[in-house]
This record gives sequence, C-alpha cells and structure tokens, in this order.
Amino acid sequence: MVGISGVIGSVIGLPLGVLLHLSERGGMLQNVMLNRVLGMAINAVRSTPYSVHASGGRLVDRHRGGGRTVDDRRGAVRRAPGRDREVDRGLIEAAQAMGATTSQVVLKVLLPEAWPGIVAALTLTFVSLVGYSAMAGAIGGGGLGDLGIRYGYQRFLPEVMLAVVLVLIVFVQLVQSFGDYLRHCACGLRRGVCAGPRGWKSDTDREKKEKPMQRRFMIKLAAALGTVVAFFTVAAHAQDRIKVGVTGGPHAQILEVVKKVAAKQGLNIQIVEFSDYVQPNAALAAGDLDANSYQHRPYLDAQVKDRGYKIVKVADTVIFPMGIYSKKLKSLKDLRSGAKIAVPNDPTNGGRALLLLQKLGLLELRADASLKATPVDIVKNPKKLKFIELDAAQIPRSLADVDAAAITTNFAMEAGLQPKRDSIAIEDLNGPYVNILAVREADRDKPWVEKLVAAYHSREVKQYIDNQYGGAMMASW
Repeated sequence: MVGISGVIGSVIGLPLGVLLHLSERGGMLQNVMLNRVLGMAINAVRSTPYSVHASGGRLVDRHRGGGRTVDDRRGAVRRAPGRDREVDRGLIEAAQAMGATTSQVVLKVLLPEAWPGIVAALTLTFVSLVGYSAMAGAIGGGGLGDLGIRYGYQRFLPEVMLAVVLVLIVFVQLVQSFGDYLRHCACGLRRGVCAGPRGWKSDTDREKKEKPMQRRFMIKLAAALGTVVAFFTVAAHAQDRIKVGVTGGPHAQILEVVKKVAAKQGLNIQIVEFSDYVQPNAALAAGDLDANSYQHRPYLDAQVKDRGYKIVKVADTVIFPMGIYSKKLKSLKDLRSGAKIAVPNDPTNGGRALLLLQKLGLLELRADASLKATPVDIVKNPKKLKFIELDAAQIPRSLADVDAAAITTNFAMEAGLQPKRDSIAIEDLNGPYVNILAVREADRDKPWVEKLVAAYHSREVKQYIDNQYGGAMMASW
C-alpha cells in the first residue's frame, strides 16, 4: 500500500503543486484568489495529524491506504512549488520570448529543469510514507506497524520490535538509494553530464563513478524484488486457506493447535492476530476474515445489536475467568479509600469487571444493571473507588499506575501473569462468559465450518488446554 499510496499521491499532488506555483503573484497564470484558496486547503490538510487521515481513510479503504495517500499528496503539493522556484527565471523568459505557450514552458522548461529536485523531494515523501505505514498499524492498518504493536509491544517481545525497526531501516535505505539513482539519471538527462559528486568532470570519469553505484543499486533492487516475489508466492499458496481472527495470547496459542488438527482434515487455517476487541468483528463483517475466535457471547450480542453485524455463533470454545490483579496489594482487604481501579473500556468486559467487583462486595450496581453496566450504574461505592477505563490490551502495562485492575485471562497470561498464582480475586468459571467461534451468517452451513468446529473440539485441543493452562481456563465441550 505504500507504493500505491505514493504513486496516487504524486500523480495528484504534483499537478496541484505546479498550479500553485503558476498561480502565485507574478506567475505565468497569476490568480491570487485561486492561489490563496489552494494554499489554505493544503495547509489545512498538512496541519491535520496523520492518525486522523488514516482513520478517515478507513471509510474508503480498510487498509488505511486512503490516509497515506492524503499525506503523500500534501507532501508532494508543497514540495513541488519550491523546486519550480529554483528554475532560472531567465530560461522561462527566454522561452516566452521565443513564443512558447504556457504549457510548453511548463513541459519543456519548468519541469525538466526542476526534475532532479522534484525527484529528491518525492524520495523524501516516500521515505515519510514508510513511517506513516508503520504508524497505521496502531489503528488496525496491518503491515509492519501492526506486527510491531501486537507482538513486540502487546506480547512483551522486544526482539520482534527490534526486527521490525531493522526491516524498516533496510526498506528506507532501498527507497533512498532508488531515489538517488533516479535523481542522478535526471541530472544526466538535463545537462548531458550528471551533476554528481565532485570530480565528475567528464563522461568517462562519470561512467567510472556511476558503475559501482549502479551495481550497488542493482543488488539492492534484486533483494527487494526477491522479497516481493516471495510475498506473492506465499500469498498465492494461501488462497485456499480460511482466515481466522484472534487476539494475542491463549486464543492465538490454542488456534495454533487447532490449525494443526484441521490440516489433517484438509482445512488450511491462516491465523490473523489483532490487538483489540473491536477489529476482529469489523474485519469478519467486511469479509477480511472467514471466522474469529476471541469473544464471549454477551460481547458478540452487544456488537450485533449496536453495529448490525450479520455474525453468528457456531460453537463454544473456552471459558476465561476475569481476575483482579495488583502490584501494590496482596489482598482486596488492603484496598484504600479512593483507590484507582482499571477496568476494560469495552461495554461487556467493563460491565463484567463491575459485576465481579460487586460480587466481591466493593460496590453495588443498580438493580436493573445488565452485563453492559458502566460506572454510571454504581449506586453504592463505600470506598469511593475511582475507575480508570482503558483498552483491555493496555491494562496489564498499567498495573504500576493503579491500585488494582480487572484483566481478562488472555491478556493477563500474555503479560506473564498466572490467574491462580497472581490474582488477588478471580471470577467463577460458571458464568455467561463462554468464548465462542463466530462466522458470517451466510457462511454458517458451509463445509469448512463443520471442519473448523470439529478441529477445535478435538481431543488434542482439549488436552493442550488442560496441560498448558493448568485450570486457569476450561474447555467448554
């Protein structure tokens, strides 16, 4: 998506940049009003944070390419006029004196003379896009940013984060090398002799200097092309797979076992990990996934009601008890007045946390409070507890900043916490929060669904759950 966004942004941005230059005061197409309107619009886009562009791009592009295109276009638009201004005014006046039209001046003089600088500016823009692409992972855009966040940050694996950074550095180097090569070529086309480093005083000397650079570039280009070919080869082999979305931790670990069992039945599963509770259902409804395994029934019911998803349950999976954890307390009896308690900010797990705290005698909810209870539904709070609502995946990292926190087992175990060993209170296993396998309503009767359920409910998977998690969770079949 970086390449596509960059090309689209450049195709749109460069003409706008040239128009901005031509319409300025004293320009060949002087139009002060148009210039000001364009300038204000471009500055408005430039001043908007990338995260807003990326989120807005979701409306037209579920991979956040729309947001990256906007950011590439705003870079190309503002950099093009600066390069155009570097062209010797005398050349333009000479062309006009010989009767050249505005379009001829632009195409024959302005752009050719400014082209090396424009190429350098576009290279910088593409390098910036690599950073934007990494940032897009933070809001579900996939790619290297998503990999770094889900595995490196959420799963406490700094080596993964380091690997992502190294890959980005290599990719940026490739982009920069390619841009430098194009800029030198543009210099040669414009002047006959490339305006390269000092010492390039003749064509022969220039060729001697260029050959090592070209060799290095071809090696880098071959490596990049090899990576692309490998990617598409893997993608081609993955076409007959079903994609199952999970959140990191036990859900992902269990599905790895399910994947092996399903392969024996002729079903290939591609596991797609997410770092939050919202995206897996959105991706399933949009057709990016074939199934997901990460949520309990009350959460799915709430999502279907609020968002109109055509998603249904096809099987029960496991039961994860929610626990209360603390780095400051050994018992809930030590909870001070006014203590800060972190709870999930999604409706069902937030309500689940409050119901658990009510059962532990720390608060009382309204009589009609449902599984989607919020702090507003609290009618008695004798210890005047303060509730901090956070994304469920972020709560384990916030333990040092609060007195206690309600954490679901999958995210607790991902952070190295063992429910039976580390929690100061834990939910009963008998409750409504059984996790489920979900698919689109239109797919519920497809043959692969039966194979997926059979693989999940296999003896091998149940044995893995019992041995791996030691009672911290239970298989529901």
